[in-house]
Amino acid sequence: MDLFKHGSRWLRADFHLHTKADKEAFIEWDEEKRSFKKEYVNRLVKESIRVGVITNHNKFDVSEYKSLAKEARKQEVFLLPGVELSIGEGNGIHVLIVFDPEPWLSQHENYIERFLADAFPDLSRQDRENRNSRTKWNLIQSLEKLQEHREHGRDSFVLMAHIDQDSGFCKELNNGRQQELINHPLFKKFVIGFQKCVSMRSRKLLEDAYTPYQPAFVEGSDNKSIDEIGKMRQEKDQDQKCFIKIGDYNFYAVKYSLMDAHRNRIASEPPKPANAFLESITFETGAHTPLHGKTIFLNSNMNNLIGIRGSGKSTILETIRYALNIKFDPSARDTVYKNRLVEMALGSGGKVILNFRDRFGKSYRVERVLNEQPAIFRENVRLPQFSIDDNLMRILYFGQKDLSEVGSAGFSQSLMEKFFGARVISIRENIEQKKRQILAILDHLKNLSDISERKKEFEEEQAALQEKLRIFKEKKVDQKLNKQVQFNKDRLQLLQMIEAAEGLRDDLQRIYSDA
Repeated sequence: MDLFKHGSRWLRADFHLHTKADKEAFIEWDEEKRSFKKEYVNRLVKESIRVGVITNHNKFDVSEYKSLAKEARKQEVFLLPGVELSIGEGNGIHVLIVFDPEPWLSQHENYIERFLADAFPDLSRQDRENRNSRTKWNLIQSLEKLQEHREHGRDSFVLMAHIDQDSGFCKELNNGRQQELINHPLFKKFVIGFQKCVSMRSRKLLEDAYTPYQPAFVEGSDNKSIDEIGKMRQEKDQDQKCFIKIGDYNFYAVKYSLMDAHRNRIASEPPKPANAFLESITFETGAHTPLHGKTIFLNSNMNNLIGIRGSGKSTILETIRYALNIKFDPSARDTVYKNRLVEMALGSGGKVILNFRDRFGKSYRVERVLNEQPAIFRENVRLPQFSIDDNLMRILYFGQKDLSEVGSAGFSQSLMEKFFGARVISIRENIEQKKRQILAILDHLKNLSDISERKKEFEEEQAALQEKLRIFKEKKVDQKLNKQVQFNKDRLQLLQMIEAAEGLRDDLQRIYSDA
């Protein structure tokens, strides 16, 4: 199927669809003038709905389902059989049961119809198809019946319908009963999703109950006419759509994606690739080459080439390297062998073509003939003098032999260079700047440490002096020192007086001599 040629992808899903077999839908449909199956499927395609579940009230029309599913397959739409069952639980709740079509609808038995008949033993088919009729079972009893079928190879899963509206799990059941049901082993075993959750309280209740995982919160149009198919509820002025990531059209692909919702396989919008990625690689080579006429489609996420030794894994990798004109590292090993692989893959005049998208979603094509320079096209317009750099597509290349160097000297630095490319220079400058800042802080801390040590020394000296002062006071040394100071002062004054008298004497003698 071309839809999955690139592997797993995000597809819009509608888990709550009604058809004209439902007593409450398509009441005035004129089958003679309009083809129901064609208009129904065309509407699904128009709304980009690729996965849907037919869930009529208490009813399953096997012939209508098979007709719709066959028509849908023509347009790569996948429809699963289901039923919206009115359970006799509390005030009555609606659940969506999704069945694995092959075992439930075998060539000789319609087990879905048998299940419904067991659920309404006291009602005729016409009476129980009334949407107001409820099963004789409560929810746990209904799950027990589904478990019996599972043990016989007929698998199914359950989604709680419009949980915050009338007949919804959170609207109709009180908190105590909700917790009681959620804690039952069969509940989490079968109930893997909740449709139309509009209340934050309900969401938190269910997220807490399913911790450490997360239940799938899904959407469904619950349509009553063709025009309502794909019509979604509004939240903050935005349509609440539902996308599911699967890699094939089968029951278990859908089931396991819902069970794996905590790994981001259910979303309101498909995530856009954040990086450039290869879409395909094509070999236009002679018939004698091993990959002649082959096209390998790749996924925007992780791709794996798995095969025995000699099956061509390294050949494909080296041809991609050659097409993108990736140069070998100086330390690369077996470069002659790697180039030889490319020559064998392309042969004389052979060409490899890579289709890829950049991180903005623009399409590019690289074509390279052996021993010629690569030609690069953007949406079929050739770009002369153009090369692939980190701004267009960041590429980290390791050959098988290169990986054996992990852990060797210099490998980590080489790995950083490849991961960060030109940005390594600015990163290293930032590292050096941080180093300088750290060294300045260390110097400052060292100075603070020195000051702290000097302060301690001063405090010790001060304490010693204070102790000496205390002893001096006890021994009245301070008084003796005061007397000594006073004595020195008197002595100094006497000396000054003697000096003055001697000076006067000398002056008198000089005057006398002169006379």
